[in-house]
Amino acid sequence: MSVPRDWLDGFHEISKAINASLELWEIFEVIGRETQRLIQFDRLSMGLLEEGGERLRLHVPVAHPETVRPSGSVIPLDGHVFGEVVRKREPLAIADLRADERFPGERVLAEEGVVSIVALPLVFGQRVLGALAFARREPHPFTEAETALLRAVAEQAAIAVEHAKVFAAERKRANHLAIINQVARRALGILDLDTLIQQTAALLQQHFAYYDVSIFLVDRAAGEVVLRAQAGAYTGESAIGYRQRIGAGIVGIVAQTGRTLLINDVTKDPRYLLAFEGERASRSELAVPIRFEDRVVGVINIECQEVGALDSIDVTAIETLSGQLAQAMQNAFFYEDMLREKQKLDDVVSAMGAGLVLIDPDLTIVWSNKTINEWFNDGRSLVGQKCHAVHLDPATPCPGCKAAATFLDGQMHTDIQVRATSRMGTRCFQNTFAAVRDRTGKVVQIIMLAFDVTEHTANVERITVLQKLSQMMQGVVDLDRLLHMVLACVTAGPGLGFNRAILLLTNEEGTLLEGKLGVGPASAEEAGRIWRELAARARTLDDLMALMDESRSAPTDSALQYLARQIAIPMSEVAEPPVRALVERRVVVVPSPSDPPGVGSRLRSLLGAREFVCVPLIAHDVALGAIIADNVFSGHPIGGREVAMLQTFASQAGLAIAAARAYTRLEEKVRELQETRDRLVRSERLAVVGRLAAHVAHEIRNPLATIGGFSRSILKSLDDPRRVARNARIILEEVERLEQILANVMNFTKPGMPVFRDRDPNEAVESLCAFHENVLAERKIVLRKELDPACPLLRFDPDQMRQVLLNLFQNAIDSMPEGGELTVTTRVVRPAHDALGEPKGAAEGRVEIIVSDTGHGMTENVMENIFQPFFTTKVGGTGLGLAVCQRIVHDHGGDIVVSSRPGAGSSFTISLPIPS
Repeated sequence: MSVPRDWLDGFHEISKAINASLELWEIFEVIGRETQRLIQFDRLSMGLLEEGGERLRLHVPVAHPETVRPSGSVIPLDGHVFGEVVRKREPLAIADLRADERFPGERVLAEEGVVSIVALPLVFGQRVLGALAFARREPHPFTEAETALLRAVAEQAAIAVEHAKVFAAERKRANHLAIINQVARRALGILDLDTLIQQTAALLQQHFAYYDVSIFLVDRAAGEVVLRAQAGAYTGESAIGYRQRIGAGIVGIVAQTGRTLLINDVTKDPRYLLAFEGERASRSELAVPIRFEDRVVGVINIECQEVGALDSIDVTAIETLSGQLAQAMQNAFFYEDMLREKQKLDDVVSAMGAGLVLIDPDLTIVWSNKTINEWFNDGRSLVGQKCHAVHLDPATPCPGCKAAATFLDGQMHTDIQVRATSRMGTRCFQNTFAAVRDRTGKVVQIIMLAFDVTEHTANVERITVLQKLSQMMQGVVDLDRLLHMVLACVTAGPGLGFNRAILLLTNEEGTLLEGKLGVGPASAEEAGRIWRELAARARTLDDLMALMDESRSAPTDSALQYLARQIAIPMSEVAEPPVRALVERRVVVVPSPSDPPGVGSRLRSLLGAREFVCVPLIAHDVALGAIIADNVFSGHPIGGREVAMLQTFASQAGLAIAAARAYTRLEEKVRELQETRDRLVRSERLAVVGRLAAHVAHEIRNPLATIGGFSRSILKSLDDPRRVARNARIILEEVERLEQILANVMNFTKPGMPVFRDRDPNEAVESLCAFHENVLAERKIVLRKELDPACPLLRFDPDQMRQVLLNLFQNAIDSMPEGGELTVTTRVVRPAHDALGEPKGAAEGRVEIIVSDTGHGMTENVMENIFQPFFTTKVGGTGLGLAVCQRIVHDHGGDIVVSSRPGAGSSFTISLPIPS
């Protein structure tokens, strides 16, 4: 095979150009540019093996502008031309890629337009570095000569790639070490831990161009790692303070094992944990432990977007930095401990919000902090004074001195004192005395801590008052008394202590806010008199309630009550303070600095108050009304504390008012229901009587007409004995019919009490079957008896039970005018037992007597009404037979039920208890 001269010259130039560069990208550019001068091709791609040897990262210096596989793409060996070439270490030429089905991974290139291709391995010594591939977009296969030239180019390229990789690795290692040295020097000079790790993360990300750098610290007590520093792509997405369980994810595993972990494709590693959605961009991750001796205290975590972007050089560099960072962190921890201890001392001495003195055995104060100096000595030092200077009488020792007691027994002692101070007025203090001991355990000094508990004491008292008020209100269901109680609690000294209060409630339509009640004095003189009376007679809330009930028993319209009734504000006037409080569900104080001039002026003028507060009454999100309160006579400002207490009280009052209203409405409804029930009972009784009278009238009309007709006939034919006799017999039959009608009515309205006897139910059934034998034969009805011989004796009234069975037999016979089957069954039903072996239902069980026929059956509607009095489906029937049967069975402690379907017959089941 002859090679053109210009090819040899060109190859020589390619070799020189390739070997003149140590940058991979430059080598690839040279190969593409110089080779195109000798051979025509449309695509050049080079794949270099990544760590693990199963994937290739592509470099594509020559390609279609919109290629689907550009530089940076990563492909597996399987299913690709490159994989075949790398594994066999032999060139591979394909004349038409479109027709070759061996490499499904190359279909995208065929679809892009690639036709002919030749791929060559990059081999250095005994190692395969990757492969080269030249391709054309027209059906013009590479010749043998072209393939030979390209093979030589691949051999030169392999040498150049190896040299470039070695050079890059050494340069990267040198750069890493230089940067690590720089970062370590800066880190060792930082003593603040947060600043140290944050700057370390930032410098690493900046100098190494990693996609993201994060530093976690180990929280052993919680069993978690905590994100403390972040730099790079995820800075805005992950939150400082994010926690991850030790042992979970790459970082958690490294914190647990203390060993470095490098994952060059996190998508294929089951240990990888996606901490947040944005982290899906990561492909490579390196986690390195930070150690103090044999303890892992943190983890440096590096993430990159590319698969295989991290290597052993990165591992060495970050592990080196980890050791330096551990030393710097230890220094920072020591420094933080020192600052923390100093801060503790400063807090105890100066900024603990408490007074502090140190007392010698002679009770002399030898040191005092700024707080206690300001409280008890106008800011001047208490040093040199006796300890009772901070107590009630600075001139004389305290009786039962707690400091002396602590020196005596070494125990902690406390006391409470109320003291008037020049700067803060009357305050309440809690003092605690604790012993300071030397090495032998001897008490050498006393530390006294003084806490201002004025607000705490007041809060406890306020909470106690509110709790008591709430308890008192929740037990009141008389709405009028409750409304008086609410305003009494708002205005009285044992309650919230406002001068006056007015209660407004919404009308039924919710369109108007109306004044209902006002409590309070009408003048300053009356206020003084009422306050003196309250001070003398209402020292507690119980006294106050008794006084309120006393005043309610002799009602008089006060001036404030009259004023309250003048208030009627449409709910549409939302600028008015009570309406605004109700609509906005908040307290409104008038005047408010945020309100424009004039707001609330009308109500202020009516009340004659410069300042007042409106609190909404709301229960279960329903607006009930509002409370207006002021201090018009005392002039005491309405502050945040008073507003908070009134608001809390109003919340409870709203619930109590809603409950009282509901109780009142419930009483009205109960009264209405009682009246309705009484009317219904009367109506039902009248209806029953009417139905009974109508039935009786209807039933006796025909017999009476017959009797009347034949009686008149007798009178007309007295001389005809035979005719008189016949008419008399007819009259007798009708009289008997009337007697039967009256007997049925009497049995229903007032059946006789059963006379119980021990009887065999089977005998009762046999007797009845024999009685109907001829009738059944005439009607062509077949009688079947299925009698249980094990039936025991039952206690029942034989006559009444015979009446029941007669009725059921007759109904069955009437339902089969064309003949059929009548079945009578008796059976014993024993009770089921529960898990403890106890019987469910009657202890001895029951006997069932079932009368079934094959007659025309019943509809659902008929079955629902079959036992109702006067309900009948028979022409001329009374509608009382089955009602009487049911009454008799119930009087025997049993039950009777029916089952039926139209056209399929009916079945009546009598169930009677077996006596014990």
